[in-house]
Amino acid sequence: MSGRSSGYRLPKRCRDSWEARFPELAA
Repeated sequence: MSGRSSGYRLPKRCRDSWEARFPELAA
């Protein structure tokens, strides 16, 4: 699962928090 290629978009600060909590989203 890749957050960067998903349809949703988040502010950088939110995305960084999500990536920190859910590393699979940043994979």
